[in-house]
Formats: sequence, structure tokens, C-alpha cells
Amino acid sequence: MVTVVVSSLSANMFEYQYKFCLPVHKIREESEFRAFAKDEGVISYIGDEDTNSFLMEYFREFEVVQDSEYQYNPADTVVVVSPKHRASKVKVEKFEDLSVMIVYPARYEC
Repeated sequence: MVTVVVSSLSANMFEYQYKFCLPVHKIREESEFRAFAKDEGVISYIGDEDTNSFLMEYFREFEVVQDSEYQYNPADTVVVVSPKHRASKVKVEKFEDLSVMIVYPARYEC
């Protein structure tokens, strides 16, 4: 199962929990994130079908939570998504030791 953390994402939360360099800290406003929606087991990205298709290629099962409801579990695969991109511009990095996958615009660099 993949946990997708969405909505009012806080850079401080991630810097505190993961203790390594994340591109998320360069995202200036919480408004740069939008929510995923869970509808009959299908994760859809609001306003961007390309992004939804991109994620569906990587993950078969999703659990979607708001960041305010998420309790970090080292066993989770956590996907953090910034919506300011099209799928073709996505950069994906996986940090094996923490099982954290971050999907973000390539212009945000650590």
C-alpha cells in the first residue's frame, strides 16, 4: 500500500520528520499543493489527467491522507506530490532507507 500525503503540506513537517534534504522546502506556499481525491478506489489528480496516469503507472494501490492526519510510519511508502507540473516534467527520487518517494517538479532541486 502506498500512502499519498496531500493538501496543506508543510515543509517544516518534512524537515522535522525525515532529517534530510528535500525539494519540498523550496516550495513557497501551501497553495502550490492541491488535493488528490479518492473515488471508488481510484486516485485522481484534480485538473491534471497526465499526473494521474503517471502515478498509476507506479502504484496499484493507494491510501490518501491529509497531512494533518498522517502519522509517519517508517514502513510506509510515502508519496509527496507537488501539482505544479505535467507528468513529462516530473522528477522522481526514491530514498531506499526511508521508503520515501517524492514526486516533484524538476525545477525544485535539493
